[in-house]
Amino acid sequence: MATGVEPRRLTASRAKRAGFTLVELMVVLVIMGLLAGAVILTLPDGRMSLAQESERFAARLLRAREEALLVNRQVRVSVSPADYRFDIRDGRDWRALDRAPFATTPWIDETRVSAEGTESAVVFEPTGQASAAEFILGRAAVGYRVSVDIAGNVTVHDPRAL
Repeated sequence: MATGVEPRRLTASRAKRAGFTLVELMVVLVIMGLLAGAVILTLPDGRMSLAQESERFAARLLRAREEALLVNRQVRVSVSPADYRFDIRDGRDWRALDRAPFATTPWIDETRVSAEGTESAVVFEPTGQASAAEFILGRAAVGYRVSVDIAGNVTVHDPRAL
């Protein structure tokens, strides 16, 4: 009989020790909460940066130049404070280009755009040349200058304070 009692005692004492204490569970939850907070703080906000928006605008200007060369017609990029759009010369008139990637594109909410000089549009010729223009894209106290020279070259300049 003595042998039958001993296994029960061992089982009962093991059952008391099995599992986690409330303190251990709380420590694990606090560590998981800290890790989740660190992950959330390192995630990007999902909004395009001013540098990315400037590069995207420059790439679309270059694409407009290529379109002028490909279709052998003038392509105009009109820039306003709210958006920019693409038009193609159709005889004497301008016709909107509305197929991708030439759909009218709004600026990100906080982006301010100004044209240097009086022109708020760039016209790319079928020869690859363009009307010279400069645009300043800014947010807060930083701005990027996107310039188009008469040879049709598009450049994004280093950021500067506004």
